[in-house]
Amino acid sequence: MNTKKRAIPSPIQLFLLAIALVCAVAHPAAAQKATPWRAKNVQAVESWTQAQRAQAAGDTNVWIARGVVANRTTHQVQAVAEATGLDNGAIVEFLVVGETSEKDYEALAVSLARASDLAHALEFIGMPRGRPINAALCQFWAKGERVTISVRPVAAAETASRPLAACLLDKRTTQPLPTAFIYAGSRWSGDAAHPACRADDSAPGAMVSTYNEPTVLLDVPEDAPQSEVYGNLVVAPAGVFAGGTPLLLTFTPEARTDGLARVVDVSLEVHPGPTALIAAPAATNTVLPGAASLGALVCVTRGTGPSCTTNDLAGALNGLEALTKAGRDPFVTVSLDETLTVATARDLARVLKSVDGPGGIRVDPPPEGQLFYRAFLPDEAWRTRSARMAQPWELRLGRGPDGAWHYMLVQVVEDWSKPGKLEPELTVKEHPLARWEDLPATIKVLGGGLNTLFVFAPAAAPLSAIMPAVRLVHATQPVAFVFCD
Repeated sequence: MNTKKRAIPSPIQLFLLAIALVCAVAHPAAAQKATPWRAKNVQAVESWTQAQRAQAAGDTNVWIARGVVANRTTHQVQAVAEATGLDNGAIVEFLVVGETSEKDYEALAVSLARASDLAHALEFIGMPRGRPINAALCQFWAKGERVTISVRPVAAAETASRPLAACLLDKRTTQPLPTAFIYAGSRWSGDAAHPACRADDSAPGAMVSTYNEPTVLLDVPEDAPQSEVYGNLVVAPAGVFAGGTPLLLTFTPEARTDGLARVVDVSLEVHPGPTALIAAPAATNTVLPGAASLGALVCVTRGTGPSCTTNDLAGALNGLEALTKAGRDPFVTVSLDETLTVATARDLARVLKSVDGPGGIRVDPPPEGQLFYRAFLPDEAWRTRSARMAQPWELRLGRGPDGAWHYMLVQVVEDWSKPGKLEPELTVKEHPLARWEDLPATIKVLGGGLNTLFVFAPAAAPLSAIMPAVRLVHATQPVAFVFCD
């Protein structure tokens, strides 16, 4: 009896066999007639996927969908794509897009697996879903664990694999992209039973992007706005593949020797120190914060990484720096005590801006009802109304002889009706408020205006003097900037 085991074909062999069978069926006469490569590759992937399912039958550590295989044993995901055929030096906006994407003309490759399936595959092997950027929610950093991606032609040997990032060249630095990507996980819509992944949309249909795309599946780990990146990333020699070439993408989660996740969520609560309080005028019967230096602040940090600690600002930042040196990405939620002054909030914002970056912390959205730190760093040129592109509502604070705060809503109306004028004529209308609680109703009655509020407050004003008004109009004026007078 012959006991010799039959060799099991590899996934690559199965894929090449599938392509050969499709070509033979579609074109019996040696398939010499040119056909669109997409149709050929799609049919081949269908056959390959079925073969993969048969081969992995009963293995609960393997999950398969069309064009994608996730293996918990190898801790890898493999997906099939096809090269778009961009030439050396061609501009690239996306490394990988989906089949239905309208952006394949500026993509290196088109995935023949759906973005939703690739997401499921990555999560099947243990990748937690992250979060892409969302400027409207003050999420300016893609958040998630990192993945390396390699690529090679399906027909080539494993030794032909190269980092996907090496397929591009940054003309500004003549260097390739960072080798790891953030699994941001895209955005999802629909109910739990029928979720829809926005990376499967036709526009842009981004699965692996070169810039911070709000719906992308895998994002670059840098601060990379589209306006700054576009045109600077081009195809490198390593990224030149003939159009229609079947490609194998291999996704491998970042190996972390400490066993800890790269992403660490930290809250940073900032309070005034005891020397920051001064007596207020007797008529107010309150205690108001004075012009405390940043060195007097009390900072409380809590998080999934560091234990709860109370420190000064320098100590808190040193603790966060230690996390970054350990190879972690601290995502920091900053909470400001509303007894802090406007000047202190501005000075603190300047410090946060200096450490908010790839080599430092990543500031997350603030707690509900608070302002993102950049709100205290408006463009000072906006103080000049004629220099603005548009005219937001202005809320101006002042203090009366009794020490109480007074509020003035200012409406700046643009008149473009004058013939021959390249700039509008501005009319300033002031509306004193009996109390800050009247702000929403006054804006509603006046009507019009932008969804933005400019707050002008004295340096010594506490945040508690402006934040209740800001919160009241958040639904209609969600964008707010605070100017320190």
